[in-house]
Amino acid sequence: MDAYDRKARLYPAAVVIFPLTLLGLLLFSLPDWWKGLATFAAAGGLHVPVMHLVRDRGAGKQDALWEGWGGPPTTLLLRWTGKTNVIQQKQRHTAVASATGLSLPSPEEETANPADADAVYESAVDLLRAKTRGEVFSLVQAENANYGFRRNLYGCRAFGIAVALIIAIAEGVLAILGIRHVVEVSPALMFVAAGTSLLWLAGWIFTVTPAFVKRDADRYALALVLAAATVEKG
Repeated sequence: MDAYDRKARLYPAAVVIFPLTLLGLLLFSLPDWWKGLATFAAAGGLHVPVMHLVRDRGAGKQDALWEGWGGPPTTLLLRWTGKTNVIQQKQRHTAVASATGLSLPSPEEETANPADADAVYESAVDLLRAKTRGEVFSLVQAENANYGFRRNLYGCRAFGIAVALIIAIAEGVLAILGIRHVVEVSPALMFVAAGTSLLWLAGWIFTVTPAFVKRDADRYALALVLAAATVEKG
């Protein structure tokens, strides 16, 4: 498992099942068969299948995110439309063209045929992405992993909400059963855990949004385009 897999896939998986993992750790005071279940959850046995879910859900949400933003972040960065610093944009275009060997559209060409212009930008970005792999471009790779983490986390938002809500309810029920001495748990700990799960639920609802993803998407796009200045000519 490389650094990207850990940051963009394993960590979101851990975030999704965190309430379940916490509950598992707190269930060690229950009878032995509960301990086995708690050990399985706390040891991360669910992380592997959840990692695959994270990858697929994140990739599935990406197109919808880009559509909502008006295009891929790298394409938005390379477009002339909306840019006020013409000199800076010329420098970026010159660097990307030099690194990829592609001729990027002028402002007039972009205005005349936006679809064709975007196709050139996307092709240039594909080439640039291939040329900026490896430790030499550590900032690009780090920003890519950060973006992957947020995108995949957003892709699993519905599952994260469901897990946090279900576990919060389960912890509340266990707390009540503990008060009635039906099961051997600490009601106080279970109420604290339920509160933690509810906070986790609020985080999924109010923090993990398209805007949350876009901030790191923009940082990755900028790091990738700026790296063109240090790439060998295409």
